[in-house]
Amino acid sequence: VPSGGAGRVERGVVAVLNRLIPRVRKPLDPRLIVVGGGGGAAGRSTVAWELAWGLSQRGRRVLLVDAALQAPTQHLRLTVEPPAFLPEDLHLSDPESSIETFVVAGSRGRPSLLSLAFALRAPLLPHDLRASRVVALLRASDYDDVVVDLDAQTGAFNASLLVLSDVPIVLTGVEPASLVTTTQLVRSMLVYGMLHHPDAHRVEHALLEAVEALPWDADVAVMQAAFRSADLQVMWQHVLGSLEFLLLLNQTRDLAERDLAPVIALSWFKLLGVHPRVLGTIGWDEHRWFHLRQGEPLRPLDGGGGDAPAALVQRLLHLDELVALQPRPTGDPATPLEALGLPEGLSQQEARQGWRRLWEGFRRESSVTRHLVDPHLRDEVLGELEELNRRLQAWLQTRETADPTAAATTPQAAAQGSCPAADQLRAARLALGMSLRDLSMRARIGLRYLEAIEAFDMAALPRQVYLRGYLREVARALGLNPDLVADTYIEAVNEARIRQTRTGP
Repeated sequence: VPSGGAGRVERGVVAVLNRLIPRVRKPLDPRLIVVGGGGGAAGRSTVAWELAWGLSQRGRRVLLVDAALQAPTQHLRLTVEPPAFLPEDLHLSDPESSIETFVVAGSRGRPSLLSLAFALRAPLLPHDLRASRVVALLRASDYDDVVVDLDAQTGAFNASLLVLSDVPIVLTGVEPASLVTTTQLVRSMLVYGMLHHPDAHRVEHALLEAVEALPWDADVAVMQAAFRSADLQVMWQHVLGSLEFLLLLNQTRDLAERDLAPVIALSWFKLLGVHPRVLGTIGWDEHRWFHLRQGEPLRPLDGGGGDAPAALVQRLLHLDELVALQPRPTGDPATPLEALGLPEGLSQQEARQGWRRLWEGFRRESSVTRHLVDPHLRDEVLGELEELNRRLQAWLQTRETADPTAAATTPQAAAQGSCPAADQLRAARLALGMSLRDLSMRARIGLRYLEAIEAFDMAALPRQVYLRGYLREVARALGLNPDLVADTYIEAVNEARIRQTRTGP
């Protein structure tokens, strides 16, 4: 990703994501990017600042909006003084006001700043500023991108700004409090998606009655039942199909935590009916947090083992590519890859890796499996993933038969084949009605090795000294002769390697 500099990216219109509210977007309209979620101290404001800074460095006119109405902080990051106003001056909710009155102009490569708290009369009292008013003012401004930094609240103002934006970004950490708070924000987005629906005024009474009856932890089934009239059902299906947002996982400490991003996305799909695309993950960066603690002026830092801000900015500038790489699962997916949220054209190895990340993410103990999904839903998802894996294997085999070059796009896929010994193990397992998960638990062998053994995936098989032991345990679990199974399988492996040596890569 280029490090920055004006003119490297055209300053024209770039793609939007959320299409919940139908509107005709003019070519020079700014793109509204809203960052919310995570709860307190989740790093949301730092991420919003880095996105605004990175977009500015790419030659775009950017306005950073600090929407933390009680405790604004973005002026500290930009080391600027916000404008001061007298109580009798206009404030932002006045119909005659304009945002430019309250903007601190940026310079080349630096975003301009609008702090909403400094544009309100009596900011310590409950405000009368409506999200629709803010959005209308921002859309009328002369910027390429407007990046809005929300506070930690999950109520009407923040949820409405997200559902009315072009690119909603929902940020969360992996700790339980952050996950629960952010899930509540997504739930609020669904409710306010209904309230902001273009037809909401026609069925206002019935809609308000349905919303008032919802419990705080309503899931997709409860909401479906609440919006039971024909008109509300049409609106509800529109919200589920049109509300699109990006998930950004922040402050991850290792690869296992970063792999939770698609698991969280699928969990929200099962719980609430909406499946975000993953914008990326940001690792724990001690250098970044040192700057925050010291209150020093910030500059964009790296991703601490995850995605650097420059990579996130690049994805925002090329949203069409991100959308193509992450198709949203639907109720009736055309292929197993689509059901997993994976793009067509992946190699067999890549497809299996995508499935495995989800399966292992739900299988192992984590903040997601302990606090986001209950045990019943967790078992249900694991069962669906196992069935999906069976469909995936059959689909990949059919695709390879129809197009032998499709599965050989990687060395791992090219090294995969078939052998009677592997087929025998799979047939014995299926005859017992045993899933790969069941076999993994019974034989105490990792799922990835069982998959490689059944698929005769030589590139993924363990070293032979371990392979023999695994084969013996698998045979015992399936009621087969351990020595015979191990000898037959390893003989097939050796023959395959001799053939590879003779024929070359």
